[in-house]
Amino acid sequence: MDIYGVDLDKPITALSARDAVVKCFIEAHSEDAKRQFGVVDSSAAEKLCVDKVQESFKQTGGDFENPTKGALLNAIGFLAEFSKSFRDPTIIEKHKAQILEILSLIPGEPLITPGG
Repeated sequence: MDIYGVDLDKPITALSARDAVVKCFIEAHSEDAKRQFGVVDSSAAEKLCVDKVQESFKQTGGDFENPTKGALLNAIGFLAEFSKSFRDPTIIEKHKAQILEILSLIPGEPLITPGG
C-alpha cells in the first residue's frame, strides 16, 4: 500500500515520512482550493506548502533536514492547528490520520499522540 509516495510494506524512515508530510500538505491544500475556487496553481501551491512545512519544524523546534518521529508529530500538529482557521475539518482529519499511520511505522521511538 502506498500513501503520499511511501510504500507501507517497506521500512519507513523519518526522511521519507517528512517527504510524505510535504506531499500530504500539498494535496490537502490543492483539495481544499479546488473545492473553494475550482482551480489550483500547482507551482504556487507547492512552494507555499513546502515553506509552511519547513516553518512548522522551525516553530516546533524540529529539524526539517534531519527529522525525528517526535519532530514530525509536532510539525503535523502545528500544521493541523494552522489549517483549522481556513480548511475543511474533514480534510484536515483525513490527511492527519494518513500521516499518523505512516509515523506509526517508523522504527525506534514510540509514537505518543497528545491525549492518547
